[in-house]
Amino acid sequence: MRTIKFLKKKIPVKLFVFFVFLIFIFGVIYFLYHRLRSQVDIYVSVSLVRPQNITINAPYNWIPYWMANSINAGDKEVNPFGKIIATVVKKDAYEAYYYGQNVYLLLKVQANQDKTGILLYKNKPLVVGGNLDLKLSKSVLTGTIIYVGNKPQDVKIKKLIVKAKAKYIDFWITDGINIGDSIIDNNNVRIAKIIDKTVNFAEARSDTSNGQARVTYDTIKRDLDLKIEITVKNIKEINYFMETQKVKINEWLNFPFPSELINAVITEIKEQ
Repeated sequence: MRTIKFLKKKIPVKLFVFFVFLIFIFGVIYFLYHRLRSQVDIYVSVSLVRPQNITINAPYNWIPYWMANSINAGDKEVNPFGKIIATVVKKDAYEAYYYGQNVYLLLKVQANQDKTGILLYKNKPLVVGGNLDLKLSKSVLTGTIIYVGNKPQDVKIKKLIVKAKAKYIDFWITDGINIGDSIIDNNNVRIAKIIDKTVNFAEARSDTSNGQARVTYDTIKRDLDLKIEITVKNIKEINYFMETQKVKINEWLNFPFPSELINAVITEIKEQ
């Protein structure tokens, strides 16, 4: 029988191979035990971001319709061993520029916690502001993390009446906006409805040669005042419209009505 010298003693090769194999098995078991023990279920909210191969000059959190429509609550990511590591708990989608959507997902993911307490998903840190890559059954996505926690965020739904002003916009845009126009999200919830509208010729202010202020009116451009009922999510006493737009006086909001897209500054807020 062949032997191998080990610490000046002759050990059969088969026995040596057996010991090496045994050490390897114990190493794998030790690794898996500690990995499993460090696994935790975490809730993560992400704002999906524009694919890099899309050349449209759209906002970073814009995705095309065909991609948005490929995602549904209940979709899962499965690792190479067939284990579910992420599940889409909820999907919120809103109309956006260029016939696309802004999509936000609430995910339940299986994360690993390292010795320092940092949560990892597919070996990348789960931190607000970081990116999370997903490979769901029908889509490959990237999202910016906006929340990480042991449970879903505590969200209160509120209705507000806001007054908003859009200045110096084209007349055909104001003509396309009407009282009663509404924005409906993918869950069939009305999140905005116009309840009043005022249109005036846009003011153009300038100074005369002697320093006097002069006001003229543009016959093409318009100033638009809207009174809108909106549904917001209240998180930690802050109101958000369409997930990430903060509702405050002098803040700009994007209103993607079916007929026209309006960007307007908030001038007044009242709770219903």
